[in-house]
Amino acid sequence: MRPLTRQEKNGVLVIVVDDVARVNDSLSDEYRQEVYRAAQEFPGGRVALDLGPVDFISSSGVTMLVGLQKRMLAAKGRLVLFHAQPYVRDVLHQMRIDKLFTFAADEPEALGLLAPSPA
Repeated sequence: MRPLTRQEKNGVLVIVVDDVARVNDSLSDEYRQEVYRAAQEFPGGRVALDLGPVDFISSSGVTMLVGLQKRMLAAKGRLVLFHAQPYVRDVLHQMRIDKLFTFAADEPEALGLLAPSPA
């Protein structure tokens, strides 16, 4: 398994979901756990998840997204999904769980949505 693609930008952890096979593989939990760990350990709890490479999502992939969102909410963090392809958005909509997530068209919009509010 290749390492998780992630970087910090303006106090936001940006994770690229570029190992699509691992996201949709119900037999392997390693990738999912690595995503969860990275998000939970990032100070400030602001995470932008790039779904651009994901052109198909299985129930395992949906489980990863819901699990990540639950963990972020429990930690009082925030998650924004961006570059979500139409198929992925449609699956989430058909499952009636798209409302659980905040979507952005691209990375700049996601970073803007996650910018700290002025004090």
